[in-house]
Amino acid sequence: MRWQIVRTIWFREVRDQLRDRRTIFMLLVLPLLLYPLLGLSANYFIFLFTEKPVTVGIAGLELLQDASNGAHAQLPPLVEGDRFAAGLFSHEDARKLLKVVSGKDQELAAELKRGSIDAMLSFDAESVADLLKGRPTTLSLRLRGEESSDGRRPGETTIETSDAHGQKAYDRLAPVLRAWRQEIVRARMRQLGAPSPQYAEPFRIPTLSLKSEFVFSRIFPFLIVMMSLTGALYPAIDVCAGEKERGTMETLLISPASRSEIVAGKFLTVWLFSTISAVLNLGSLGFTAWQFGSALATPGSEFEMPMPSASALAWGFVLLLPLAGFFSAVCVALAVYARSTKEGQYFLMPLTIVTLLLTVVSLLPGSELTPFYSLIPVTGAALLLQELMNAQTSDQIPWLYLGPVLLPLAVYCYLALQWAIHQFNSEDVLFREAERLDLGLWLKRLLRDKEPLPSPGEAVACFILILVLHWYLGLFTSGLPVLQAVGVLQIAGVAMPPVLMALLLTSRPLATLRLRWPRWPSGPANGLGLSMLAWLGLSVLLGLAVHGPLICAIEAIVARFPAIAEHLQELEKRLKLDQALWLQLLMLALLPPICEELAFRGFILRGLGTRLSGRNAILISSLLFAFAHGDPFRLVPTFLLGLVLALLATRSGSLAPGIIFHAVHNGLAVCSGWFKRNAEASAEYVWWPFTDVGLYGWPMLIGSGMVIVLIVVWLARQPALPDDTGES
Repeated sequence: MRWQIVRTIWFREVRDQLRDRRTIFMLLVLPLLLYPLLGLSANYFIFLFTEKPVTVGIAGLELLQDASNGAHAQLPPLVEGDRFAAGLFSHEDARKLLKVVSGKDQELAAELKRGSIDAMLSFDAESVADLLKGRPTTLSLRLRGEESSDGRRPGETTIETSDAHGQKAYDRLAPVLRAWRQEIVRARMRQLGAPSPQYAEPFRIPTLSLKSEFVFSRIFPFLIVMMSLTGALYPAIDVCAGEKERGTMETLLISPASRSEIVAGKFLTVWLFSTISAVLNLGSLGFTAWQFGSALATPGSEFEMPMPSASALAWGFVLLLPLAGFFSAVCVALAVYARSTKEGQYFLMPLTIVTLLLTVVSLLPGSELTPFYSLIPVTGAALLLQELMNAQTSDQIPWLYLGPVLLPLAVYCYLALQWAIHQFNSEDVLFREAERLDLGLWLKRLLRDKEPLPSPGEAVACFILILVLHWYLGLFTSGLPVLQAVGVLQIAGVAMPPVLMALLLTSRPLATLRLRWPRWPSGPANGLGLSMLAWLGLSVLLGLAVHGPLICAIEAIVARFPAIAEHLQELEKRLKLDQALWLQLLMLALLPPICEELAFRGFILRGLGTRLSGRNAILISSLLFAFAHGDPFRLVPTFLLGLVLALLATRSGSLAPGIIFHAVHNGLAVCSGWFKRNAEASAEYVWWPFTDVGLYGWPMLIGSGMVIVLIVVWLARQPALPDDTGES
């Protein structure tokens, strides 16, 4: 890759973007105008609706004043002038927001109905006498917009209203009435000569007040992630799909620049604009929050607008660069595949949704940076930024997680760029034109003009169909016994889609599903029988070796997350696997491998391999296999298991070795659980070394690891058998 050519393409793309007034406005001008305008609007509406005083009408106020004034006052004052008593407020500003008017009961009720006042308190001779004599009583309180206030029974303590003014009046009046009630209690205690109310409260528990830095450390990473993504969306669509629409892509392709240099130049352009847009958005948002934050605080509150420290801003900018690079690479890869800007927006919207979900994980209570989360591209970066912003000293900085978080980001960025380069090398992707879809004609052509093997699109459609069927079948089979539910889910939800699609969409269904005898790569086991025996021995040996390390890895993950252990224990109780061992082996150890191998190493892997390289097809099919199990905490072990199964399928040309290996692995897990649940009955069987998976010793693990490495390395070095497309 020649840097001079990459720089030329980069500067050319930047100039094109700067000439586009829409780009300048959306990415550079709009962030500087949007947030101040939103701040001004919020400030205006908050001032308009929050600062308006609430008017409270009090009927029978003279009775209260007679009991509160004079030398023999028996009740603490509730009203002073046209306001409530100053002693009932902690701040004078809050007192100004409550205005008091007095009148007769019927007059105030009419004004409340008209909306002239927001709340109404009624005192009569009986209620005042109850207060003076220490008898319990219920205040008569009515609110504006109260539903059936006239029909409310005496003594009822629930008020229903749908009026915003009535709700605001209650929120401001209730603390005043509570403070007045406390003053009445103090007055009664003094009259009786009893200890003060503080006697019953020997100590006070400090209240929790989150520091503004903590609040900002939760919000700031979320904003950085989303701003980095939004800043990369529009430029990526414009430099890729937009260039196709303008007809300038052909000129660029016939230039001396290679396809990788073109992708690098476009990537740097999107990366630059994503970073600038994120910085401008965050800067404008931060300045607006600081400028208008005081408008959000109610009088008397201790609200403080959280503002970042200098170190937090520095760490935010450091992590902004790799995040923007990651999103830029992914957006470029997706935008290259789009035929138009409209289609590019359709492709990139799911990316926004997935990013939002991954970022929300970092905001959940109890989420913290762990080795597992560090491998997730967006979640790991957000959690790392939270830790960096909360660090008070250099010792608190999680230095050990910088590499595990940034390295996967770089790897994912590299893979996305390689995907984009691969698409640039395919003229079918670059020059395909938008076409109208006639569903009927498309289905007829699909069933009439069958290809020997499925396409990558059909492989992905099969995976999506499996997920959908598995979800809905799971709802209908939730009440069935476990083994019956597993049988329905595996046969109808996993095996049926690839088998039907292979029969309907391909001309060689057996070759598509790899339903043939395995072939040994080379050597004396070239005969059909010897080849089958060789693969049988290899698969059984590999299944025995993999079981121990894989179970220990899963146990280590479960030990890291106690909630998973509790969930597994509850799941084991609900399963109630009390059937015969042979039936459990049939339904749990043999049936799932057959169905899953037909789907993932049969139809899906074969379809991906028609367009992608063997390595990429194996990686993607293994990743889909891990996602299909729906357990994020076993994602990595299941992905590694999928890699081994894919190697067995491609090197043997058959599903048989993978099914045997998969069945041995599942069978060991089923037998181990059965022996632990049936300790007494297990004495009738032969000696079993896997009665407790926690007893795997280091010698067994080391020996198993050596066997796994030897077999996997040998499989990786063997050439994949040529696809059986019907020519041979």
